[in-house]
Amino acid sequence: MDPVDRRAAKAQLKAQFMAAWRRKHAGEDPVSDECEERNPFTETREEDVTDEHGEREPFAEKDEYMGQKRDYMHSLKFLNVLEEYIRDEQKEEEEEEGEEEELIKIFQEQQKRLQQYRSVRRERLKEMKLLRDQFLK
Repeated sequence: MDPVDRRAAKAQLKAQFMAAWRRKHAGEDPVSDECEERNPFTETREEDVTDEHGEREPFAEKDEYMGQKRDYMHSLKFLNVLEEYIRDEQKEEEEEEGEEEELIKIFQEQQKRLQQYRSVRRERLKEMKLLRDQFLK
């Protein structure tokens, strides 16, 4: 596989992962939610941050944000581990390609020596036949 193909595959995998992460966490970002218009029919945020007496729970939004931040950090760690794995695999593949090229060179040298040996052997056989024919005459 070409290094260009590997880079494209890595970029595609990263884009797929980030898209999946965004789909999973869509609408959960407290910063963007505050800027959006509120829909009273789909609004559940107040219910989430209030206790049974209708009072706001302290730090409820912050905890939600920290959870998202924690999820994001886990995602980044996963991406870092994934990138490290891809780098390691690429290094191993390059090393294997280098070893393969070395083995190919050794094999080609052995083929060359075998051909030289056969050609020398053919020449000797021809000489032996000539000597035998001369002896028989």
